[in-house]
Amino acid sequence: MVRIGRGRKGTAGMDGGRRRKKRGRPGKHTCVFLELGLTRREAEVAVQVCKGLCNKEIAMELGISETTVKKHISNIFEKMEVERRQEIAERLDS
Repeated sequence: MVRIGRGRKGTAGMDGGRRRKKRGRPGKHTCVFLELGLTRREAEVAVQVCKGLCNKEIAMELGISETTVKKHISNIFEKMEVERRQEIAERLDS
């Protein structure tokens, strides 16, 4: 803990235990999703959905909040015109 301003405590350089995924070149599956019109982060979330991860696991893997994961999945459903997570994986296989 570090003292900030008027005696308040804060965390300097701490990430709350979350891991940030390093961004490198997108993988094969990510590229497919990018071609479908998803943003890079939506594509990363879609890949994790295809691996069978739940929202909480995806959030931890990508270093984002569960609420953000839910929003990305909602956007993915809309852009890919699907209603179920399984359909995301099915579109990847086609």
